[in-house]
Formats: sequence, structure tokens, C-alpha cells
Amino acid sequence: MKSGFELQIYPHLPNLRRAALGLTRNQMDANDLVQETLLRAFRFWHRFTPGTNCRAWLLRILNNHHINEWRVYSKRVISVDIDCLPEASLNRLSQFPLRGSSPEQDMISESLDDSLQSALYQLKDEYRKPLVLYFFKDLPYSQIALESDLSLGTVKSRLYRGKQLLRKNLNENAINNRYA
Repeated sequence: MKSGFELQIYPHLPNLRRAALGLTRNQMDANDLVQETLLRAFRFWHRFTPGTNCRAWLLRILNNHHINEWRVYSKRVISVDIDCLPEASLNRLSQFPLRGSSPEQDMISESLDDSLQSALYQLKDEYRKPLVLYFFKDLPYSQIALESDLSLGTVKSRLYRGKQLLRKNLNENAINNRYA
């Protein structure tokens, strides 16, 4: 005989699995997320009001847990011992020119570690230049717009998009280096 918890939760399991897979894009992580959601739902079942939308309550638990896990994951620092990297990874990193092409590249290569340099050089010039002017030369938006011959709105959007792409490149490089 099923308890009230099981009767309420069971019909929503396919929805939870689909939502978790959509968030994680990985079956094993999705299964872990659903399991953690069910554990939290069971632990806080006394807070659920019968007659309300159980599916929405479960999806909120799932989404909140995923966001919390992502925050913890994104703040985690991954250190890499260069001596443990395979030759293929080192060759892949060496394809990015780090010195000599321009004063901008010289400044970047002198002030940044290798992982940040490679992530920055993976960006298109249209995103890299505003980022360098803003973060390394401490120029205000208006001055960046003048130097780049762009509108103020374009500078703001390129800085925003450039920061997103840089963050994505750093995460991908860290993951690739961790599993390489």
C-alpha cells in the first residue's frame, strides 16, 4: 500500500526527469538531481499543502537545488599541475600566440595566467578589445566607445557578452584540463 507521499509524487516523476535532463543535459546528473529533489520533498512533505499544485512544488524544489549546486560548482577553484598534463593538452594550449603580436597581447601575457590568457584569446576581437580596455586600462564606457568607434550601447552589450563568453571559455578550459 502506497503512502500519501508516494501517491502524490509518482505521477510527476516523468516531468521531474524531463526537467532535470533539460537543466543538466546529462542523464546521470539528471538522475542525481531527481533523487535529491525527492529526498528534499520527502523531508519537507509536512510543508506541502494538500490540494495545491504538487508538480509545481516539486519543480520549484528541483530548480532551486540545481541553482544552488551550480553556484557552488561555479565558485570552485580548479588547480592544475602542469607536470601532470598530457602532451596533447600542452600542444593545444601552445597554439595561442601569447607574445609579440601587439602591445595589447604583450600586456595581457605579462599580467595574466595561462588559462585566462587562452580563454581571452579564444574570444573574437570585437569582444576581447572592449574587455581589455575596460578591465586592464580602466577606461569608462564612453572612452571605450570613442576609441573603438562604437556606440555606447554596443560597448555595453559587447562587454556583457564578452564577459559571458570569457566565463564559458574558462569553464570549458578548466573541464578540458581536468579530464585531459
